[in-house]
Amino acid sequence: MFDGAAMVTAESLEALVSALSRVGSDGDSDQERVDQLAVLERVKSAAAAAQVRVTAAFVESQAQVAQAWLDRARECSDARDFDGWRAARGQARAASFDDEGAAIGQPSTRSRRRGSSGLTGVAAQVALARHESPVRGAQHVRLALALTTEMRTRWPRSRQVRSVSGARRSSSPRPRP
Repeated sequence: MFDGAAMVTAESLEALVSALSRVGSDGDSDQERVDQLAVLERVKSAAAAAQVRVTAAFVESQAQVAQAWLDRARECSDARDFDGWRAARGQARAASFDDEGAAIGQPSTRSRRRGSSGLTGVAAQVALARHESPVRGAQHVRLALALTTEMRTRWPRSRQVRSVSGARRSSSPRPRP
């Protein structure tokens, strides 16, 4: 289904979701069910890691977009184009992640002064994609950034995926060490 060198698209991920909907048929043996549970646990972990990578890449991409808009706002300011400056500044804010106050679910001081709703832009887009609140979206963004920047040395180890093709587990529980 997935070639290691090929780019994974949203369409191919939809195919994976479709394939997973067929897991757990009545004809499976208990051994196969236990194996499926183990692999599904790994799929769940891999999906969470992929969400972190995609979120961090999205934040980085939007930071570049925000910087381009800030440059445009500076150009408009130098040209004394107030409307252009205001529009470009608004676009830059929409494309940036303002972590000031987002940590506790509060809009930034700047947003409170202006009466805007706060928690917009990147965090809101992440939240919308994940079907969660903007506050949770901001939490997901902060976690993704922490895992991919601050914890960079530990992150590659968490991305390793073990192969279970040769290892078959018995259906009886094993004592843990």
